[in-house]
Amino acid sequence: MTKWKFLSSYKYDLAAFCNLFTLDSRYQELHNEAWQRFQPLIEDSAEHTAFAQQLNQSGVLVSSALSAIFDSYEYNGDDIDELCRVLDDSKLLQTRLRDYFLDTGILTAETWEAYKPMMPAFSALAKYAHNNGFAEWWHKRCLPEIEERCAEFERNAESYPVLEAINSLLGRKYALPHPQITVYVCKYSAPNGTSLINQSFVTDLRWPLKTTVPIALHEMMHPPFDRHRITEIAESLVADELVIAARARLAPGNYSTPLFFVEENIVEAAHIYLAEQMGLEDNPLQYFIDHDNATHVLSPLIYTYLKRWQAGDELSLEQAVERMAAEGILEAGKIKSLYNELYAQAGISHPYK
Repeated sequence: MTKWKFLSSYKYDLAAFCNLFTLDSRYQELHNEAWQRFQPLIEDSAEHTAFAQQLNQSGVLVSSALSAIFDSYEYNGDDIDELCRVLDDSKLLQTRLRDYFLDTGILTAETWEAYKPMMPAFSALAKYAHNNGFAEWWHKRCLPEIEERCAEFERNAESYPVLEAINSLLGRKYALPHPQITVYVCKYSAPNGTSLINQSFVTDLRWPLKTTVPIALHEMMHPPFDRHRITEIAESLVADELVIAARARLAPGNYSTPLFFVEENIVEAAHIYLAEQMGLEDNPLQYFIDHDNATHVLSPLIYTYLKRWQAGDELSLEQAVERMAAEGILEAGKIKSLYNELYAQAGISHPYK
């Protein structure tokens, strides 16, 4: 049986709050109360807003980057010097943080060298937010609501066998090893869930449990199998007409590399397949149209073939994707016609043809 643990986390909420420094209207609208409170401080900090906007424009979510930095060690308190120690201590920066990025596959050795000079700016951004009222605001205005939500989730989550479902799909080779999922419930995570190591992830307290469970299905499957193989598939698909159009519609900072775009499509397909089995999604093909500006154009195909082959041959997710590649289904130049045919057969109209 899947064991669930729901926790508050100052560090992950701080990371999510820092998305406001991009001055992106999506975050301002979603977190309007905080934006109204901190707008002058944010707009008066040209150094930090420029850095956040630079990250966003280069395809990096501020919250994801900071969450990954904070995820590289276990401390979950609110001492800002301890939170930023892995950034400020040159030895830890070059060992613990570098190893984290390389071991998780988030960065290669080459890209780490490109990002390493940015680490002092991450530290300065986190400290600026912390030291200018966010810590007090979070403890007073956010923490009580978060703790109430965590208690509610704890009472009701055990009826969802998420790990059993995921492992049945990933197969023995990539099965998750532990019986527990840890969920960090945050105030400012929306619109993003964030995958972390050790079978944990970040969710937003505004989402009910029936939304958080599919997020668990999704985030626990990153990566669904070997990222080197996903990269090979991705590099062959970036020339596809429908993939090019979909990637152009992505919000800044979302799945900017071919690897993470294709990985996200694979995981999205798999989590919707499992959510449908659990009674948490009743119209998967419409979901792919409505979600993320219909940018997951590979997901409907992967979902359809995965469902078909699971019913007959019980293929793992990796095996299903490999079979699609072998049979020419995931081939540049073919995605658009297959996508349109799939939606035509389902009688569902869509805006991207």
